Amino acid sequence: MKRAPAFCVFLGIALLSPGASYADSLYSSCAGCHGTDGLSQSTHIPTIQGLNFQYFYAVMQDYRKDQRPSTIMGRIAKGYKSSKLQSMALHFGSKPWTGVRGEFDGELAQRGKALHKEYCEQCHEQNGHFQDRETPPLAGQAKNYLYNQM
Repeated sequence: MKRAPAFCVFLGIALLSPGASYADSLYSSCAGCHGTDGLSQSTHIPTIQGLNFQYFYAVMQDYRKDQRPSTIMGRIAKGYKSSKLQSMALHFGSKPWTGVRGEFDGELAQRGKALHKEYCEQCHEQNGHFQDRETPPLAGQAKNYLYNQM
């Protein structure tokens, strides 16, 4: 019987603080497609871990307003209020950008480097690692996703 008061205290704390578990479920809803913590293992689905808060939020708002082409994200984004999208943007934006390293082909990398210098370097500086509120990183992003976005 001595355990009952302690159990009641822990139960009360758990019931009064649903925020953490709700927040976890909010972020984990992205994991099915974007991978654990937003680090995608698919070549067609972007990594969202480490994206700049403002960039992430703007993209999600564009999906909600049908101002950005998508297969499914437009429908998904419409299901979230702006406050939830901000919470997601803060969560994923608070993590470091790592991207995923794919197979390496030296010859292809040299051709890609030349193309990057000519077409991308002006905005996507630092060999594609740079990002700010309007510019996402390219280095380590899902290659087929990038291809389809261009």
